[in-house]
Amino acid sequence: MLRNQLYCCLITLCFLPAVLGGAGNRWTYEGELGPEHWKVDYKHCGEKQQSPIDIVTSDVRLNTSIPDFDLSSYDKVDGVDQELENVGGHTVEVKYSGGEPLIITGGGLSGEYKADQFHFHWGSSDAYGSEHQMNGKPFTMEMHIVHHSTKYANLTDALDKPNGLAVLGFFFKVGEANPAFETLLSKFNQIEHAEEKIPLDTPIKLSSLLPKNMSVFWRYHGSLTTPPCYETVIWTLFYEPITVSEEQMTKYRALKRNKVGEAEKDLVNDFRPLQALNRRVVETNNELGLNSTGSKNDVQIYFSLLVLCLHLVLPALVNRS
Repeated sequence: MLRNQLYCCLITLCFLPAVLGGAGNRWTYEGELGPEHWKVDYKHCGEKQQSPIDIVTSDVRLNTSIPDFDLSSYDKVDGVDQELENVGGHTVEVKYSGGEPLIITGGGLSGEYKADQFHFHWGSSDAYGSEHQMNGKPFTMEMHIVHHSTKYANLTDALDKPNGLAVLGFFFKVGEANPAFETLLSKFNQIEHAEEKIPLDTPIKLSSLLPKNMSVFWRYHGSLTTPPCYETVIWTLFYEPITVSEEQMTKYRALKRNKVGEAEKDLVNDFRPLQALNRRVVETNNELGLNSTGSKNDVQIYFSLLVLCLHLVLPALVNRS
């Protein structure tokens, strides 16, 4: 009898970690607990209004009645408390841990939304890394500013409520160095490994990180892009990307998924695969949102090549005549 009880106890202990993992305490971006498995442990991850999506601009609906945002609170630094963390080896996050709140309004949102944190998604290469895509094209990185409706006491309370969250998303491209990111990046060596976090003695002015043109954006209703994947997010994605340098991106890719003392593993490719739109409508507040963000650059390149060709060909034609 005692032998049987001991045997059952050993079996339970052996399988307990697997049971806890299967119950939703762990998830990853690759392997057995990767995105394809999420819906097993988190049922909402298998539903029909998931994020991220590919924004196909030819299918976007123009809605000029959507007003501009009031993001003036993003200028605040006095009295703002921030904490920088490598969150579980999944992302790097700046959390608003107290002090003066950052409240946004407008942009078609119903009521006020309070900023809770901002974080990033990036790849192992400049060719990909963003969660959302534009006409099938990924960007180098994507930043999400997460807010909760002030109808609810906090982020946790709002997490599973309809329209409980508003996330503002920004695409990144590689170009010149962006001085606004240097203060943030200089702290990365202190949160290199999973679960490491530090208070930011000098708060980062959120507005300084953002693109100059904030007047054009896309809007759709979706979900969290990580478990538990609640479909409670009002998504806003801005047209103009933020520019950072290759060297600055290298500092993101130097972060680690593992805790201190574990086998080193780079924190890269922390993005969820695209999800089906499933009859949802993506809107834009401006006609520019009906065009690909790459179209302007493509036109500039085309005309540059045309000028170069004319410069090379015209002298030859003149000489022949």
